[in-house]
Amino acid sequence: MVLPRYARRLLLLPLLLLAAPVYKHFNPTHSWLEGKIRDEANTALAPDRVKSVSCDVKDSNADCRFTTEANHTFSVHVTKRGDTWTPDQAVELP
Repeated sequence: MVLPRYARRLLLLPLLLLAAPVYKHFNPTHSWLEGKIRDEANTALAPDRVKSVSCDVKDSNADCRFTTEANHTFSVHVTKRGDTWTPDQAVELP
């Protein structure tokens, strides 16, 4: 059975509208790396906690920034060697 053109468009429209947000949310490099940075910072800075993390990934390097609940902002450079991401020491930004 072949669907008419309008029916195919109606079926594909939700998929097209959701494609970009779903890809951004489930992109394994960014979300996994941000989670790793958040977990390590929460452990190192306890009792202060991280409220936001963002990473800019370029090939095997990433520059991440995170802000704590006490409004301190830190920057950390992360390098990928093989399958392992290794963060440098976090530096507090002024």
